[in-house]
Amino acid sequence: MLREQNKRLARQALREVLGSRLFWIMVGGGVLLDLAGGGTQAFYLAGLILLSLFLLRSLLFSPDLFFPPDPAWGTYYEVQRLREEVRRLRRGR
Repeated sequence: MLREQNKRLARQALREVLGSRLFWIMVGGGVLLDLAGGGTQAFYLAGLILLSLFLLRSLLFSPDLFFPPDPAWGTYYEVQRLREEVRRLRRGR
């Protein structure tokens, strides 16, 4: 049973990775750099630049970075989502 569950989780992870745009951008960038003959230094530099851009984006645009969220807001958003789902289900009748 555990082996089957591990196989399902591995397949799910593979589907998520293959469906990720970031994965294909990295693969495409690696192939282009290899075809261009840039060598490993150019590949490392491109990866470092891309990683730093993602890091800056997550640090600068994260609202919870400097002000941790109030635990009540999670409940509020969950209640709003459930209310919207109930409205949608009622309209579907």
